[in-house]
Amino acid sequence: MPVCLVAKSAKQREKPQTTDGIECTLKIVLLLCNLWKTSKLAILNQKAHLRLDHCVPYQGDKKFYIRPDDTFSTTEYPFFIPRTSLVTIGNCITSSRPYIPVSFQGSFDNVFSKIDGTRAVDWLDFLLYIVPTLVVPFLSNRAVKTAVLSLVKGCALALQWTLTSELLDEMDVVFRPVQHYLMHIPFIVKQLGPLRCYSTRSMERVIGVFSKLIKSKCKGGRNASFLVERFTLHNYVNTAISIQNEIDLIQPKPYGRESHMHLPNDFSGAQLWEPFHRFAHLNDDLVEGVSGPSVKDALTRYYQRTSGLMISNIGDFTIVVAGRLWMNPTVYSSCMYQQRRNERSRGNHYMMFTCPYRNWLVSVVIFFFQHEYSLVSLRFLAFVEVMKEHDAAAHDSSVPIVKQRSQNSSTGRQTQPTYAVISVNDIRHQVGLIQYPPNGNQFYIISSYYVFNNNMRITKGNLSIL
Repeated sequence: MPVCLVAKSAKQREKPQTTDGIECTLKIVLLLCNLWKTSKLAILNQKAHLRLDHCVPYQGDKKFYIRPDDTFSTTEYPFFIPRTSLVTIGNCITSSRPYIPVSFQGSFDNVFSKIDGTRAVDWLDFLLYIVPTLVVPFLSNRAVKTAVLSLVKGCALALQWTLTSELLDEMDVVFRPVQHYLMHIPFIVKQLGPLRCYSTRSMERVIGVFSKLIKSKCKGGRNASFLVERFTLHNYVNTAISIQNEIDLIQPKPYGRESHMHLPNDFSGAQLWEPFHRFAHLNDDLVEGVSGPSVKDALTRYYQRTSGLMISNIGDFTIVVAGRLWMNPTVYSSCMYQQRRNERSRGNHYMMFTCPYRNWLVSVVIFFFQHEYSLVSLRFLAFVEVMKEHDAAAHDSSVPIVKQRSQNSSTGRQTQPTYAVISVNDIRHQVGLIQYPPNGNQFYIISSYYVFNNNMRITKGNLSIL
């Protein structure tokens, strides 16, 4: 089924896309979901009005759509989102950027006000993370919400590194015959393995680099051959000597054995990375900006929680503090590292972990540290500030949502932060936080290319178990 955008004139096509006219841009993305919907007309019960082959730009506050009988409609389009809501979504994307780790490959810029320079990976992140969290709540029809969420989940499953037969069956249910290419993905995966194993993204990026360097308008082939030859010679020379390193007088500190720590006989392969603050004492007033007694109390509760014993003496009060953790194979950062590096544009220190009874919680990592307790071996631990409230989104129980801070009902003041110590082996995902539109203190939780496929409301944790 063709889906196209029809402009009124050449002047209109040349007009820069701003927030006022961005409804057409969002419509192109959401019309992809129309492909899924047209195969489920019985669900939506609007068979005569949902087969939209063409759409034209809006006029004023409404969009005009062509029905199959060539008449116009402004009220029956189930994916319509008002301009004011699009502005809200764009502002939430912008405000969420400092909470998104660099493991998300998109820029997380406001695609409604910044169209130029938006890459394919930005639109992919928009589909996988922004649509199910920020866009779907603004859709009025419940069946439409279900259809969009199902399509997004199917696309997210198709991008996994590992897939089970149950997940392949779930994709078969989502991808309908009207989506001729998508319906073949489960069969392709069964025959060749996950799509990401033979993705051509890296090759396409190289082609893009060469395409931008080809300047000749009459002898493009010769220009391209010269470029390939130049890059080949450059790479060959670099195999013998790195010219860039030789002429660069300002070089970063080289990494060595003193740059990281690892545990002997630890099969997880976890490593603590510099910067280190060696031999921080828990009896000191402050440990990386947190009072020493708070750290000692959290560490005592950790050993009580994991051993089931009432412990009063945790042994050595000296710990080795580290800024980063490498594990499976993600680099987790901390507030300590963020402050020392003065990093403010992205947030790499948010993570989801499991506590007793396998309940999930989300926290901010203050710092990582190494501690040795007399009854157990040496351990890598994390000192974290746990989010106050955990739940699932109202429109989809598989979308986690958290409240970062809470207020005292009687005084109206913010409650004290909740600190905890956890094992690094309890960490499950590095996560990003998407601003919840009605409340600046609440956030949707996303994880890079990971699908939360369960009811997160059932498995949520609470602070009492810490």
